[in-house]
Amino acid sequence: MLSICKMKASSLTLLLVRLILVFTSQSKLQRYFPSHYYYVTALLPEPCLGTRRGSSNSRCTFSARKRFDTLQMSVQPTFDTIWNKVTEQFGLVQTDFCSVLNVQTWKSSDASSSGTNEWWTEANPKFLTGVSKNTRRRSMGTGGVEEEFTLNIWMGPSYDVPHLLLSMGQKQQGQYTLLADYIPRGMTPLGSDPQYLGKYFGDDVDQWWNKVCTNAEQFAPPQSSSIASRIIQSLSPARISVLSGSKEMVEEASTQHVDRFLKWIQQESSSPIAARLRGSFNSRDDKLRQYFYRGELERNVAELGQDVGARVAAGATGPISEAYVGGGS
Repeated sequence: MLSICKMKASSLTLLLVRLILVFTSQSKLQRYFPSHYYYVTALLPEPCLGTRRGSSNSRCTFSARKRFDTLQMSVQPTFDTIWNKVTEQFGLVQTDFCSVLNVQTWKSSDASSSGTNEWWTEANPKFLTGVSKNTRRRSMGTGGVEEEFTLNIWMGPSYDVPHLLLSMGQKQQGQYTLLADYIPRGMTPLGSDPQYLGKYFGDDVDQWWNKVCTNAEQFAPPQSSSIASRIIQSLSPARISVLSGSKEMVEEASTQHVDRFLKWIQQESSSPIAARLRGSFNSRDDKLRQYFYRGELERNVAELGQDVGARVAAGATGPISEAYVGGGS
């Protein structure tokens, strides 16, 4: 009888110690990583109520693994760092374009998807038409969450630097997503001007592309099947659309993608294109963004319905079919 009591006391003591360790770990995480607490706690094992072999231990292992699959470390901190670099270099200010469309924050009718749309321009226009910053969060049926963070930089007609597209995020199956692209500019077909090709699609871009695509688990299928989307997707030899189990790889590739673009801006700052060429740049860019909008419209209407989807597509694209502000005078 005494032996049984000792065993019960030992078991209770062990349980108490485990509970203290779990609560202590969570409180420390919440203290030191408050903004990422939701994701970090997914890595903690759930408390195991019992010590018998072959019972609760296996249940705990499965439960912890399930939580790890559905809640991952977010790429948002890296996206925020990238965004801060862009706003600092261009001196961006937010416009009311998306608030007028009522999509600065939005939610689907079934509340399974939600997000934000923002349209930013330079306080002192020089380089850009504008910058689109978008986020999206999907609640999956299994209890998991998918996130997507998008930054698209649309150039104005005074410089020939390619447009930049970037979207990074995570799926619930433990995979991270990356879509990165430079959209070539001007009326000259890409490849017919060796100087332009070498300046923006040279060895550094080629090496970056090969490194990312070699290490990624698989190429991601297009988000939309429309001709409008495929026109944008087919323009650039630099386009990357992959799934990867490595958060670090996606973050590094995204950072390099934007850093290279910002370096081009600095290099070309004192060398605007001739005024006589700006009309052709303006005309082609406007058509490209019209096609971009049509692709976004198809994708968002399919996911969010006609009303919300159409407004989100417009907010994600920004103003089109009007004069550029980036050095158009």
